[in-house]
Amino acid sequence: MVGWIALAVVASAERFNDGYGVPRLTADSVSAVMRALGEAHAMDRLWQLEVSRRVATGTMSEIVGASALEADKQTRQMGYTQSELTEMIAALPPDTQSILTNYAAGVNDGIEARRNAQTLPPGYRDFNLQPNPWTVEDTAAIAVLMISRFGTGGAGELRDLAMLEYAKISPARSQPFDLLDELAWRSDPEGIPTLSPDEDASNGAIPKLIPPVSRAQTEAHLASLPKTLLLELLPAIRVADYTDQKLIAAQFSVIPKAGSYAVVVSPKRSKNGRALLMSAPQMGHFVPNTVYEACLDVPGYQVQGITIPGVPGVVIGHTPNIAWGLTSGVADCEDIYAAFGTADGGYLVAGQPRPMQRRTETIKVAGAEPVQFVVERTEFGPVLLHSTSGDRPILSVRKSFWKQELEAMSSFFGVPSLKSAKEVLDRAGRFPASFNVFAADSHGNIGYRYAGRFPIRRAGLDPRLPIPADGTEAWPRFATPAEMPHTLNPNSGLLVNWNNKPIRDWPNMDTPVWGPIFRNELLVNALGDGPFTSGDLVAAAREIAQGEDTTSGMFRNEFLGAIASDPEFTTARWSLERFDGTWKNGDYDSAFYLACVNALRRNAYLNKTGNFTSDQFFSTVIQPSTIMRALRGRSALGVEISREVLRKSVRDAMSATIRPTERAGLYADQPFGPVAYLNRGTYIQVASLGGGTVRASTVLGPGNAESGDHLSDQVPLTAGWRLKPSWINRIH
Repeated sequence: MVGWIALAVVASAERFNDGYGVPRLTADSVSAVMRALGEAHAMDRLWQLEVSRRVATGTMSEIVGASALEADKQTRQMGYTQSELTEMIAALPPDTQSILTNYAAGVNDGIEARRNAQTLPPGYRDFNLQPNPWTVEDTAAIAVLMISRFGTGGAGELRDLAMLEYAKISPARSQPFDLLDELAWRSDPEGIPTLSPDEDASNGAIPKLIPPVSRAQTEAHLASLPKTLLLELLPAIRVADYTDQKLIAAQFSVIPKAGSYAVVVSPKRSKNGRALLMSAPQMGHFVPNTVYEACLDVPGYQVQGITIPGVPGVVIGHTPNIAWGLTSGVADCEDIYAAFGTADGGYLVAGQPRPMQRRTETIKVAGAEPVQFVVERTEFGPVLLHSTSGDRPILSVRKSFWKQELEAMSSFFGVPSLKSAKEVLDRAGRFPASFNVFAADSHGNIGYRYAGRFPIRRAGLDPRLPIPADGTEAWPRFATPAEMPHTLNPNSGLLVNWNNKPIRDWPNMDTPVWGPIFRNELLVNALGDGPFTSGDLVAAAREIAQGEDTTSGMFRNEFLGAIASDPEFTTARWSLERFDGTWKNGDYDSAFYLACVNALRRNAYLNKTGNFTSDQFFSTVIQPSTIMRALRGRSALGVEISREVLRKSVRDAMSATIRPTERAGLYADQPFGPVAYLNRGTYIQVASLGGGTVRASTVLGPGNAESGDHLSDQVPLTAGWRLKPSWINRIH
């Protein structure tokens, strides 16, 4: 039984802890409870707060030295200045500004309390630091970082441009556009969508607004761009992807990645006649956890769920009336713009010179002299590449949600006061960032919306390539909420998403992420047909955690069909037949299956494409979906995968040294680890809704604090796939 212990009374708010250190913060206003949340973050996650604001503001080098220098440069190059953050905050509604101000005051309350009690985290001593006062700009910077990780997609045009440059020195040099079509296909109707056509209330509006692009248009598009060298593009790709920033974030338990799965079940598909919702954001498994669980208890605003240390509000959660979940939407809401540079450092738009926006940033570096570097922007956005050779190409990134990240944060603040799934979906229509939003309510309604400010590009542009700075508006308008895929109470009674495409004909745009093989095949199969219980949803999460999610096991039957009963392959056939789609530690059969797939990749593509400069890049670029499309006769490059190619691949695997599968576990470097299988939610929420009530359970491993008794007390729950009861169950 979970115990309930009153801990403190702070500034008109009272804190209670459950037996796992999850606070229930009670107050008479939302602003007051957000102040209490700020204090709770400071009391339980102060060092994480410190690191988060440094990662988000590009000041990590000041404490860890030159190892963080590139990360800090990326942050400042791609982000906002302090004055811009201040302006963005000033543009928010007064109630949102009040929440931010009170939250910052709460963090400072906690800092002062810990300073007085001499309980500052050891990181301050280790780095010879004292915590500076928390500011609303610190919160704004972390919110922007969160959106850049979790709610955006796109900018893959740089990878495609690099692919075309690589093609010039590859075996595909005579087929560069075939190579592009092979590896960056427009759309694949076999990819599993979240909604079937009859469930989508938008009636597939967006795909109809994106006309096909002919080969002639693609060739003309590429010809209009300034010439860019492959070696220049590679560092620009690193900046666009925030590669170094993600690496330093992962070292210090700050959100470095985005994934997530969600399942919503209608009452007619559940065993207890209630709606069910499972939401499991996948943001890595670090110590401490990247997120923090809390219950905010204000009259008319009772909510429990995950919060981001440094930011007020609940991101994924449940109330006495609703439950909601999010997964990354991966919509293409960013484009790279390509301009010809001028001799004086400016750039051309429609042949007319434009001045470059420049500012000099100074980065303090522990153990070294400060480093100065120049940050550039065009009228389109941050500059990723400014070359002084050849055409002097200047590549910059335009974001559809530029300077609107805080509006997304503000929208989330209002969700707990909503009463129905429909209201949640309507609110989600205002989110500028890209999310799959799922909701259910206490009356059993369920729904889904694909959110984000999606640009409708002008005809004739190939979305896989950078946009030429030709002076013509490339984004004539943005999709309306009605045009984005959404549904309320779909006939199927089941909504399943693991970052897959929203509807069948949604295009890949600049990133070929959705094809005939995608990991949510595992989730769909693990769920089965139902009817479902909450336990069934957790069991499915457990099954996919150990599932082979790189190919979803979809090549198994192809190999078996090719080798048939040939006695040469007797041992291989036994292994492939025993392979059950899981990827369990100590399992030989899954390792052998993946060796067959890797051999097939080489045998089918290496002579056609080359290795993209390294074996690692080759394995990354030639995706399983690419191979499957070729197997099904849809190769633009003319790759033919015959029965003999499949047999040779199995034969190659038989000749290879195969070691049993060994997959990393959670918390492997901690005394309380490892816990098997990383492929699970950072946090798991399961809610049952109906009859006017909401009952929910959650788990947040390893624990809710960064030190002390609650650092790792949820490890037994995590290891056993068990959840603990929500405060909401007790207080309503």
